[in-house]
Amino acid sequence: MICDDVAVFDAAEHALHPSDDHHFLALRCNNLTGWYGPVPHQLAERAARLAARLRGHRLTVETLPGLLTALAPAGTDRASRAALGVVDAAAWDLCGRAAGVPVADLLTDRPVRTISAYASWLSLDAAEPRHHATVAALAAENWAHTKWSLRADGHPDPGALAARLATITAAAGTPVAVDAVGTWNQPVVEHLQAAPAPKSLVWLEDPLPAGHDPVDAGVPVALGEHATHPTGLLDLVRRHRPAVLTPDVLWLGGIEATRSALHTLGPAAPPIWLHGRAFAPALHLAAAAPGLIRGVEYQHHWWPRRMALLAEPFPATPGQLTVPDRPGLGLTPKGALTP
Repeated sequence: MICDDVAVFDAAEHALHPSDDHHFLALRCNNLTGWYGPVPHQLAERAARLAARLRGHRLTVETLPGLLTALAPAGTDRASRAALGVVDAAAWDLCGRAAGVPVADLLTDRPVRTISAYASWLSLDAAEPRHHATVAALAAENWAHTKWSLRADGHPDPGALAARLATITAAAGTPVAVDAVGTWNQPVVEHLQAAPAPKSLVWLEDPLPAGHDPVDAGVPVALGEHATHPTGLLDLVRRHRPAVLTPDVLWLGGIEATRSALHTLGPAAPPIWLHGRAFAPALHLAAAAPGLIRGVEYQHHWWPRRMALLAEPFPATPGQLTVPDRPGLGLTPKGALTP
């Protein structure tokens, strides 16, 4: 297949909310189209400019790694790596469509079809009493666990955050993870060390801002979402030994970059739960490496809204996600004319 066209497709008419991302990158070869999205408009345009360098090149599973390496930006800033990740995902989707199989089948000859998942809802304040029924209802479903936000806006109050953590775990009544979104500081972490953590706490994610060395928080700490290059992820594991890794396939540079990092980590890697923003690539990677990847984050609030843009939905039973059996990643946008 020779790449002959690159475009950005706008599926805005199908978006459930004006603020939702609704742009897709399209790679076209020999009357086939590879898709990836939805992503922000600026990211889609940046990816299209990068993908334009593929015009005239032969895109196959064999040539893809070398082509993506040649496209890789010199730096590790998130915008550049995410653009590479979008191109990577669209190219893998194209290869899957050409072969007539899901991408997972291109990554291994023995993929699994169901993937373990946990549900997250970071936009909901789970510590608020008026939300406790909603928290309990989601936690009662068959997810591996649930994840909630525990941000420390402004000047963090260690005592108040500890109290909110206890409230969240009590409201859920089942295992939970919490994401500090990099908003904590050293005194908050030290306070957590001094107090017994709830037994149902699965992990604490990104307690300190990016660039700060993680410290022993006395609980399992999850890191890796903000890694923007395989070497950065490997360095994070070697230096900080997180209890859990949560890399984002897109921000890491795509399927090929993530495969490279996971291959290097090997069996010695900590438990890996892939970040849910790059849901479809994460799902296919998890299907191809079930012995290394524990599962995928299901963003309970966001992913159903993104699925509204797709011609065909992704099956999602609480706790068990099914890899679509259609060719590619399964991300054809509504309104797209494809053969």
